[in-house]
Amino acid sequence: MKIALQNVEMAYDGKTVFSNLTYTFCLTGITALMGESGCGKTTLLRLLCGLETPKSGKIVGMPQKYTFMFQENRLLPWATALENVSAVCNVPTARQWLAAVGLSQEANSLPSALSGGMQRRVAFARALAHQSDVLLLDEPFKGLDVELRSKMIQLLRQQAKLRPILFVTHDPCEAQECDAEVLDFQQIARNA
Repeated sequence: MKIALQNVEMAYDGKTVFSNLTYTFCLTGITALMGESGCGKTTLLRLLCGLETPKSGKIVGMPQKYTFMFQENRLLPWATALENVSAVCNVPTARQWLAAVGLSQEANSLPSALSGGMQRRVAFARALAHQSDVLLLDEPFKGLDVELRSKMIQLLRQQAKLRPILFVTHDPCEAQECDAEVLDFQQIARNA
């Protein structure tokens, strides 16, 4: 899958995040987008899915059917874990994904009754359950201990056989464990 940015400029309140960004992402398997905090990685994901509009330039090749997992869990506080996941799929599939992330017993729990790591896994299950052409994940393993992170990475690697994945991380170990192609976003933006 190729997604091309053509002379994209993005600014907030007059401060330029990046300008004249021209780059083609050739996404296969898992691609890890890395770089210092504040260099524009999250902004790039938001641009790709239309949550932000560039000041100028255009994005070509982004499929209409995508999944975006935010840095925040964005769970519906009034809905159970099962209802949060089944918002994007049928109930049997939602149950399968909750089991895959180790939360079968929490299916009827509200987010407020779950730990931060459990909430993150519900959000992750929901992202993986959503049928789409590409997965965009913003720090999907944030707040997970090493053992849980490894289990979630195995799920991600299985998904990479079905659709390309672009994820933001600050952790080179995560990228390595995912067997991801690593892109340095600061370097990409500098070379624009």
